[in-house]
Amino acid sequence: MKWQRRKGNFYVKHKEGMRTRNGIHYLLYPFIVHREERFSRDTEEYTEVKNRWMVTHLPTGFNLGRGYRLLKDTQSVVEKLTEYSAFLLPTQDAIMNSLKEEGVYDKVASLVS
Repeated sequence: MKWQRRKGNFYVKHKEGMRTRNGIHYLLYPFIVHREERFSRDTEEYTEVKNRWMVTHLPTGFNLGRGYRLLKDTQSVVEKLTEYSAFLLPTQDAIMNSLKEEGVYDKVASLVS
């Protein structure tokens, strides 16, 4: 698969559940790369962080790892993660169990940490 650059809605998991985000994002299924977002307690609003990129697993909506400064670094991590078929599973528990059964959990954890 090739990277697809898109502009529009996508979903990420937050404390209050799934949230719809809108903006430029890059898709390499089952992952999406998008700008990081932070919650301000003063204004009680989310704001986009201009110099940080995040990786989200589309089927679960969970963010993986930390924010990355460069888009190319973020995309490099995603390309490595797509080598693991466990990420095609629909739930976080199923992914974790599969990675542990395959004996690659620690390797994958080091990629996203």
